[in-house]
Amino acid sequence: MSRQSTADEQEGITLEENSSLVSTNDDLKELCMLLDEERYKMHQLAEQWKHFGTSTINKLASQIVDYEEKLHDLEERQISLLKENESLKSLIDQSMLTTINNTSTQLKQSEKNVSTQTPIDRQESSPDMSMDDSLQRQISLQNMFDAIKTAEIYESIGNVTGNDDSGKTILKEFCNLIWKYLEERSKPKSSCLL
Repeated sequence: MSRQSTADEQEGITLEENSSLVSTNDDLKELCMLLDEERYKMHQLAEQWKHFGTSTINKLASQIVDYEEKLHDLEERQISLLKENESLKSLIDQSMLTTINNTSTQLKQSEKNVSTQTPIDRQESSPDMSMDDSLQRQISLQNMFDAIKTAEIYESIGNVTGNDDSGKTILKEFCNLIWKYLEERSKPKSSCLL
């Protein structure tokens, strides 16, 4: 009987151990399945990130190429505009010089004509012209000459180098004052004869 009881005890212990091993085995199977699922999810997530990174890099590369092309176009436009501006500036300078030279020549010719006329010639050319009208004409000619000189100075202010904007502003204001003075002086019977 003792043998039978010992065998029963051992069988009970074996069954218990076996049951414990089956339970542990089930737990390990469950854990493996869970880890496999997580591994699969991580693999999918890694693929998505890889795809996102690749598409983002491609988009950025495309945008960089577009920006470089736009920048190149803008640089070419800027160079073209600078050349055009220089050409226009040169044309305006040349036109102004021609106008000033022509006007200066006409003024000198008019002054010469007025200064070489004798009182008799003046009376013959305009018998009704009074002394005041003659003086007014001389003042007008002088005003034109002075206005051209003032315009030359005003135009040259922009070419003055340096950071002194207040000096340029003062020069421009001075030119404006001269023009106002010349306007007053050119009015008939003006008292500003200087």
